[in-house]
Amino acid sequence: MLPEIYIKTPIGEIILSTYKICMAISIILTIYFLFRNLRKYKIEKVNAAAYTTACTAAALICARLFYFALYPARLKSATDIFSLEASGYTLYGGIFGMTAG
Repeated sequence: MLPEIYIKTPIGEIILSTYKICMAISIILTIYFLFRNLRKYKIEKVNAAAYTTACTAAALICARLFYFALYPARLKSATDIFSLEASGYTLYGGIFGMTAG
């Protein structure tokens, strides 16, 4: 997903893709609306925090794994899965991970 946003800092350059920005915004909004409506649905804060953390982690991991399943040529070594520099997430993997979480 293009475009990419380049931010220059004293440490170096940070590259943000629009997909990562949208994913971060969606996670933040989900957490905000969940905690805003806890009393309405009678959910305890501890359970909501644990559920949100588990679903977010599952979504990110599955989105990344599904990306490399679709584009195996881009996986040069096993450490590429955990690399933050190599971008690549898929919507379907994220949805599957969130549902599984």
